[in-house]
Amino acid sequence: MERVAKQKALIAVDLGAQSCRVSLLRRRRADPEIQIVHRFSNAPRTTFQGLCWDAEKIFKGIQTGIELAVQQAPEGIASIAIDGWAVDYVRLQPNGQAAADPFCYRDPRSEKAEQEVHTIIPPQQLYSLTGVQIIRINTLYQLYADKLARFETRAPWINIPEFMSHRLGGKRVSEYTNATHSGMVALNSHRWCKEVFDELGLHIEAAPEIVPSGTTIGTLAGDLAKIPQLRDTKIIVPACHDTASAIAAIPASGDDWAFISSGTWSLVGTVLDTPCVSDEARAANFTNLGGVGGKICFLKNVNGMWLLQQCMEEWEESGSRWSVPELLSKCESRRPLCRSPLLHRQNHRQKTYAPLHRRRRQPKCPPQRPHSKTHRPRSHPRRHREHHDRQFRRPTSRPRR
Repeated sequence: MERVAKQKALIAVDLGAQSCRVSLLRRRRADPEIQIVHRFSNAPRTTFQGLCWDAEKIFKGIQTGIELAVQQAPEGIASIAIDGWAVDYVRLQPNGQAAADPFCYRDPRSEKAEQEVHTIIPPQQLYSLTGVQIIRINTLYQLYADKLARFETRAPWINIPEFMSHRLGGKRVSEYTNATHSGMVALNSHRWCKEVFDELGLHIEAAPEIVPSGTTIGTLAGDLAKIPQLRDTKIIVPACHDTASAIAAIPASGDDWAFISSGTWSLVGTVLDTPCVSDEARAANFTNLGGVGGKICFLKNVNGMWLLQQCMEEWEESGSRWSVPELLSKCESRRPLCRSPLLHRQNHRQKTYAPLHRRRRQPKCPPQRPHSKTHRPRSHPRRHREHHDRQFRRPTSRPRR
């Protein structure tokens, strides 16, 4: 019991495309206790170069979370690990600092890059080389967009979760599960696919070393390391792709189960021992991403909570602010429009697909709240979002029934 009491705490940081959180794991007794000590919002912003993430804001949020965690853990912190969304990356200067804010995967610069890449390496060949889905957000297309924009493509790069660990004191690496999401890791291996780099004229020496999940990459450095509880704190790369971390935590065994990991995106799939690159898998655009313990996360990307977030932003601009629990409560109080599943599906097809060639309309607002005397609703024109291409546009409303 004394040995358990002397164990140091752990800090886990989860970076999301909409919100981030810092958690503290302690062993006060025999069982571990997890507590979220800090949350902060996150969103891309439009800059002179395009749609980008505020890397400094994210890092400061992590620092604040670590400081808050230390206040609740007098026994000290053994290690810090950071996961997050994949594909986006930071270009580094010779001093190891960010050359600029990283682009967001929703920036349209990769549209042209995807088309040009496919004239050099056909999609079928890419899939056979890497087993990764063909989707323009992949790091592969973003790196090629750098080349088209005549950026310094020899400059080293690093994905965002690993970059934050690098800033805390770790060496520059690419953790395996996160590396596979780039679309540039050779199938059935833990190495970069040299054929992809060579065919596209990309510099493989600019890519980080690929390391397995759970690798210790350094010791905490900088001002935080001066705090007594953070002396000799190790920096560890977990499964840096947040989906891989979530799947690793599922208490399931065998080969007869599947998962839905829902966040900004929803990821639907299962865990395999080996990649599946059949014609059926390629036709359905399923992806084979690295998992913990040498497993393969065989899954498909579908739209997730980002759709709801965009609707809520539109409604708030129109003077109606709603929380998710309030929307769910409102939905539960509504009677179904049609009790017959067959009729409902037929109605849905006729009324949903018919207007696709008509003018787009804003999402239909939920029932409006009474406005206070001090607030008058204003008419806001729909904002022009030049950085959302047709694949990532806001959802159109369903027609009135």
